[in-house]
Amino acid sequence: MRQLLVWTIIIGFLGIAHFARAETYYLSWRANSYTPPSYLGKALPAKGSTLVVSIDPLEHTIPNSLLSYTWYFDDTRFADGYGLNHTQMPITQKPGVYTLKVFISYPDDSSETITQLVPVVSPLLLLTEKNNAIRNGVMYSRTDTFNFTATPYFFNIISLLDLNFLWSIGGVTSNDQSPEKPNQATITIPEETPNNTTNSLQVIATNLRNNRERALQTVNIITR
Repeated sequence: MRQLLVWTIIIGFLGIAHFARAETYYLSWRANSYTPPSYLGKALPAKGSTLVVSIDPLEHTIPNSLLSYTWYFDDTRFADGYGLNHTQMPITQKPGVYTLKVFISYPDDSSETITQLVPVVSPLLLLTEKNNAIRNGVMYSRTDTFNFTATPYFFNIISLLDLNFLWSIGGVTSNDQSPEKPNQATITIPEETPNNTTNSLQVIATNLRNNRERALQTVNIITR
């Protein structure tokens, strides 16, 4: 249920353009969190990642050096200065939806405020199996050997090798993974297991540089 909620938030934000227009400016943001190469959406920030923000005018009518920028994340000011239309901030907030805000002061003492919503998420895993569909955390199958892939999203890592994957079936740890592809595992259910028995598969991914950053995914396998 939690993963479904997170993906609902993600899908909603992927429908929004990467830029928000307000008056004569484009306000944009990006995060440095990890996404797989096949992912075509926008990387979302998680606690510990860096949020890079910028605001650019449609027309350069006033020299940027004469404009004063004050940046806020919700009510927390994180940067300010003349000509500071590009900056960044570390994400320390828990998951939720926050307001990125920039206050611009002009030489004639007028001003305007431009905002955009930013979702902060938890790292997560998307679990798939080569030959069987997983629906609502349940997978039905007539075979007893499976090839699973756990795809990570929004971790503060550079590559998959920065994660440790721990696979278990029925509470028993599985070590059938290759060092090159630790996010893939071949899982075999004992032949003597009766039909219609539920076998719980669990995978935990932990950031090797920060063991507090982790994600867990579980699927119940029912063999027929």
